Amino acid sequence: MTYFSGKLCALLLIGLLMQGCRQRSDSPVVPDNSLVITGVSIPEAPTALVEINQALREISIAIPTANSPARITPVYKTVCTDCVVSSQRIELCNDQLPIQRTAAVGRKNPTETPLQYRVLVKAIGTANLIPLLISTNNAALTAEIGTPASFLATIQNNFDGATTRFIFTNTTTGQTFESALSCYESSTAIGANQVTVPIPAASPGVYTVDAVKANGRRGRLNQQITLTKGLPQTGFDDYNPPIVGNQLLALRGANLFGSDNLELQIKTRSGKTYRLPTQNHAANGTTAQLVVPADIEPGDYIAQFFRNNQPVASYTRLTFLADSRQPAFVGFYKAIDIPNGPLILQKGKIQPYIFVLRSVDYSQFKTARIKLVQVNGSGDPILFDTPVADSFLRYGPDGGGGPTFTIPPTMADGRYRLYLQYVNRDGSIRESEPFAVDAEVSR
Repeated sequence: MTYFSGKLCALLLIGLLMQGCRQRSDSPVVPDNSLVITGVSIPEAPTALVEINQALREISIAIPTANSPARITPVYKTVCTDCVVSSQRIELCNDQLPIQRTAAVGRKNPTETPLQYRVLVKAIGTANLIPLLISTNNAALTAEIGTPASFLATIQNNFDGATTRFIFTNTTTGQTFESALSCYESSTAIGANQVTVPIPAASPGVYTVDAVKANGRRGRLNQQITLTKGLPQTGFDDYNPPIVGNQLLALRGANLFGSDNLELQIKTRSGKTYRLPTQNHAANGTTAQLVVPADIEPGDYIAQFFRNNQPVASYTRLTFLADSRQPAFVGFYKAIDIPNGPLILQKGKIQPYIFVLRSVDYSQFKTARIKLVQVNGSGDPILFDTPVADSFLRYGPDGGGGPTFTIPPTMADGRYRLYLQYVNRDGSIRESEPFAVDAEVSR
């Protein structure tokens, strides 16, 4: 090859390279100051491939799975000086692909209708089911059972459109417990590749953690986690209190383990006390059954767990009705110190409350009534009606019109026993058990 022919070839090659950097001749020309998106960058995924179809107003973003973030915040470019783009952060977790979102470009001082673009996000390079690369920077992972808990982990290559779950395996017993990755939980993480790993209800012990995807990909966390036992917890359906009689009452909560010899002590304000054993405990401590004796009496009880015959500092209310028509308080819209009380009732201030709806005979019900009796036994009972809207009777608190009462300003200060009465159209009255704690009337 001669010097001149070599030089000519080099010039042709440079020309071809320069031609490749220019805008294609068949690409639409974008007028200055027009309302369009002309470019997109992905700071969290610099290697993402982006295509813009102006005719369809569609933006396609392809994220390589091998190094995929947990979320992206696209940065949109425009050619107008007064344009703003309205968009949102996009979570890359368990969505079916492609993920579809929107971006709208408009003027700061609107003179035109904003232009909507459809944004499609997909994964590329998913053909090879490479292992999940999951790790955490925590020096030690520990959590107490029964406390809503999670930890942050980095998954370098999670995004492929398949759902992700976490399997916790007890290193001693082999028991497994699961949790799932969700976009909502993932959005609380702080790093580009970080996700939030929810800790499931489980038994105490040391666990390995595996991330497992629906398409078969999996990976093990670089650290184990230790789950420790917390206090037993439970709650009761105050809208549907049990009726007295021999039964097994379902418990739902946390740390309800059979190995702890759990008992629930219930006690009325008058001192009537029962110690109720538990049985049929779930392996993760979230459910059990309470053995209720046949001779239990109606009452609004303060409940406290005993573990291995030792009380634990956790109290709640548990009401037993005499029958399905007996009134009962569900609660008040204020904090109450259980078990000590009192329920503070200020004179002249409206007191909203909720009562058990299943015990209302709609065909006979006329009104609800509050009854207050001084604890020291002096004076006559004080009664006043609390009108109840039909919407509350039919639909509960969501129906609005909930019952309220107001303590008269002339009422004497002091402590009272609080009762609820149902007054029927025929004049008959059904009365609740006294509320679990005293009411204190004050200015």
